[in-house]
Amino acid sequence: MNTIFVLIVVNLLKDQDWSKKMKYIVTIEETCSQDFVVEADNIDEAKDIAIERYDLGDFILDDPCVTEKLMSVRNDSNEEECTNWFEF
Repeated sequence: MNTIFVLIVVNLLKDQDWSKKMKYIVTIEETCSQDFVVEADNIDEAKDIAIERYDLGDFILDDPCVTEKLMSVRNDSNEEECTNWFEF
């Protein structure tokens, strides 16, 4: 009986596609920065003006400098297999 079981398992295993690779989701996050000049009476007003101009689309990063790059990788079929965010 053990021989039959072993033969069945061997036949099942030989039919497997062992070259099939697993799929992983790679997420990349970049932090970019660019300086803008704001004229204001104080720092709080400068902040408010900057937020308003950003919301209006006046401040667009056209020559950004990447200051940080982070990556996370997770298994497409097993959410528990994942990395923490890491800098690269």
